[in-house]
Amino acid sequence: MAYNDDSVLARLSSLNESHDSIATAAQWIMFHRRHADRTVQLWMQRLKDSSSTKRLSLVYLANEVVQQSRIRHKEDFVTAFSPVIAEATAIAYKGAPAEIQAKLRRVVDVWKDRSIFEGPIQGAIEVRLEELDKARGI
Repeated sequence: MAYNDDSVLARLSSLNESHDSIATAAQWIMFHRRHADRTVQLWMQRLKDSSSTKRLSLVYLANEVVQQSRIRHKEDFVTAFSPVIAEATAIAYKGAPAEIQAKLRRVVDVWKDRSIFEGPIQGAIEVRLEELDKARGI
């Protein structure tokens, strides 16, 4: 499938929580890494328009893409996700059921443990989640 907005949005729309779905979409996205910035814009747009469950799948996809990018020493997607990942994680976390919030926290912990994002970006992600927890009285 050729790269265009419709093909990216179709991939994001058909995404589910299964590892196969996430790995297949991630592979396709990484193949088109020269479009990393546009892909991340479309990913963020889809995340904002999605349900909690779909948002979790989209964060799982971002996780797969940035981790595989790091492993392959291709920084395109880490760079593209860095400006939006704190906001995106907060959007996915806010109002989500506790079960989904716990899964999102696990992803954030993996990013921290593996130094996926630079310190200030990781710190911003954690601060946003802590603020949401405080607002809920946790």
